[in-house]
Amino acid sequence: MADPKVLVLGAGLAGLETARRLAERGTRCVVLEGAARAGGLCRTERRGAWSWDIGPHAFYSRDAAVMARYRELPVEYDEHERRVRVAHRSGGRLLEVGYPFENGLAELPLGERLACVAGYLTAPGPCGPEYAHLKDWIERGLGPGIAASFMTPYNEKIWSVPLERISMGLVKAKIDPEPWWKVLRNAFVPGTVGRAYQARFLYARRGAGALVEALADRAGPADRKS
Repeated sequence: MADPKVLVLGAGLAGLETARRLAERGTRCVVLEGAARAGGLCRTERRGAWSWDIGPHAFYSRDAAVMARYRELPVEYDEHERRVRVAHRSGGRLLEVGYPFENGLAELPLGERLACVAGYLTAPGPCGPEYAHLKDWIERGLGPGIAASFMTPYNEKIWSVPLERISMGLVKAKIDPEPWWKVLRNAFVPGTVGRAYQARFLYARRGAGALVEALADRAGPADRKS
């Protein structure tokens, strides 16, 4: 192969899709991957009859073009209705509540529920002033109750970085804030708010790694970084 014009660092979904698009435009590129296998966090490990995903296993997007891209890949999917419950510890008790968290407010103990609602109603609101980063948005925009009960520990676990390092760009792309009256209603009447585009999702029958395998076949040459 002639010297590449572009080096793509990482053979995860983003890297492989970038390489595929460059190849379609006639741009020579090489994908450098530090691990023994492509995929990054979107890998499926297999041991005998067992398979498990390292990272994502629900594929959905509010962007119709993204969903169309998933379906273009030579991957067999099943489509599922999304039903999510989270384990929540409150006052030494382990509870199972609905997710997103505002859907599970009515299942919290009364004191914690009222703290979440009071904090939310007295906060500037998620659509209020400009916030500096995700931590600021959670604590000032949603109030101390929701921040302490769920949003801060959940996001610290999910992102594994200080929340001050996550920009508002990600918040605006990933989170749909609800009006105060819906949050108040859900604190006393169980229901569903927001996230309509997440109500159903695709899952690859052979695991999330099937997407990586399909993209790798189309992305062109790949080298392993030593």
